[in-house]
Amino acid sequence: MYQGIANKLGRGMKTWLQDEAGNTTVDWVVLIGGILGMVLIVMVSISGGVQAFGEKAETELTMRQVGFE
Repeated sequence: MYQGIANKLGRGMKTWLQDEAGNTTVDWVVLIGGILGMVLIVMVSISGGVQAFGEKAETELTMRQVGFE
């Protein structure tokens, strides 16, 4: 009984590994995952500069006079 189940499982696994129907989906998932990973790395690397620029802009805008003189 165990041998019969092992043979069926082995044939099914071999067929599943040789089937190429889902390869495109896997390729797209890996591609999108890589792109998102790179986007996150870029966002982390520039976040400090964006924060500093925002603080400088806030300081400049709060020091300006509003209205006509």
